[in-house]
Amino acid sequence: MRCLPNCITGMRIAGSIFLAFLSPLSASFWAVYLLCGISDMLDGWLARRLHAQSRIGAALDSTADLLFVLCAGIRLIPFIVSDVDAWILWLAVGIAAVKLSAYTVGAIRYHRFAALHTMLNKLTGAALFLLPLFLWSGGFQTLCVLVEAIALAAAVEELLIQLKTKTYNANIQGVWRMHK
Repeated sequence: MRCLPNCITGMRIAGSIFLAFLSPLSASFWAVYLLCGISDMLDGWLARRLHAQSRIGAALDSTADLLFVLCAGIRLIPFIVSDVDAWILWLAVGIAAVKLSAYTVGAIRYHRFAALHTMLNKLTGAALFLLPLFLWSGGFQTLCVLVEAIALAAAVEELLIQLKTKTYNANIQGVWRMHK
């Protein structure tokens, strides 16, 4: 039972890769997309419930999250690009640069892949997951800006934490919980 959360995360990795080969916006695409999102919520909850949290599990979860965003994004970006202004896309590139900076600082300081599971990162993940479900809503561009505001705050927070903390803690809740 203790390996169940990692098995679920492994299924999310497989599902994410599978998304890259499915026809975007098809019923099968959305079914796999939703299963990947549900598995993301389930694996962490199960790991805590079963007292099966591990360094490997946290790294696997972060890897699965990144792979899901990349694979789903590659398939959905052509539809999103056609619905938003260019400045929104450039802001997303800027946010990605801040996020990569945080990962780079973490790798240099802690000699490992050092993604953080802050509350803002979790909120960003949920918002990014839900955003494509509103692709055809009248206020999609406004929703994009809201999600980007959350993502920017999360990326800046993660960079600050990586710069300021002395020890790596993947499960730090946020900048207000930093240990000097």
